[in-house]
Amino acid sequence: MKAQDALLTIMTACGFHDLVGQRVTKITAALDAVIATRLKRSVRAGKKESTTRQRQTDKLRPDGPGLPGTNLDQDTIDALMAKV
Repeated sequence: MKAQDALLTIMTACGFHDLVGQRVTKITAALDAVIATRLKRSVRAGKKESTTRQRQTDKLRPDGPGLPGTNLDQDTIDALMAKV
């Protein structure tokens, strides 16, 4: 009887261990899916932000925006400043 009780205890522990292992595996897979989804979203958001920032940067000119319809070059500006 002691051997049967011990065997039953061992089998119960093994069954519990197997059940816990299955649950942990499912939880790990679900968390991996959530993390992957969030990473994809953050990468997409980062690319979108980077693209928007690049578009804004492309609009900037190192010499300033100037006035619409004017094409002032450095020589013209120097000539204007010489008059002052």
